[in-house]
Amino acid sequence: MIVIFGVSIGILASGDAGDPPGKCRNSDFDLESPTSAGLRDAITDPELAAQFQQRWDAFEAQLDAGSPASVTFEEGELTSRVSKWVDDTAASLKDPTICIYDSKAEARATAEIPYLAKIPFLGSVYETDVRVLGRIDLSGEHPEITVIELDAGDIPDRAVDPIQDDLEDILNDRLADYDIEHDYTVTYREGQLEISGQP
Repeated sequence: MIVIFGVSIGILASGDAGDPPGKCRNSDFDLESPTSAGLRDAITDPELAAQFQQRWDAFEAQLDAGSPASVTFEEGELTSRVSKWVDDTAASLKDPTICIYDSKAEARATAEIPYLAKIPFLGSVYETDVRVLGRIDLSGEHPEITVIELDAGDIPDRAVDPIQDDLEDILNDRLADYDIEHDYTVTYREGQLEISGQP
């Protein structure tokens, strides 16, 4: 199941949506308010990636033993796990950051987009910053991604729209190889992703 997070969130990742790597914007951020909290950390740390794995394994073991369970991950744990996946798979991504907001997740990194080879004058591989907002559904037979919004740096909208359409299909085709073994529910909260499971 950890691979699912790596593949789904990791491949989604790409992006400059204005915020630096390792930072998430608080939902109540207000440029005009001096007391607004602004940005929060979503640091990358190998120890957080290991912590994610240990907590996920304990969660799965409880479900395998026949008991309901839940686990909540912070943005740093998610970002660190995706960074490890990027390193392990040599994915064409740099500086991934995972942010969790009410009802959705955001993935950002710098990505190489070979798809742009099909667009005249852009060449074969284009490196850009991209931000993806989306959700993962773990309630079916296989995980399923819904891409809500895709911003791709300076790439014009006419080029982004087909990328967004294809991205969701590509992700879900890859995720169809992963069977969901338990009944999961995903809850998005500011800064946290909770996964509840039934055996």
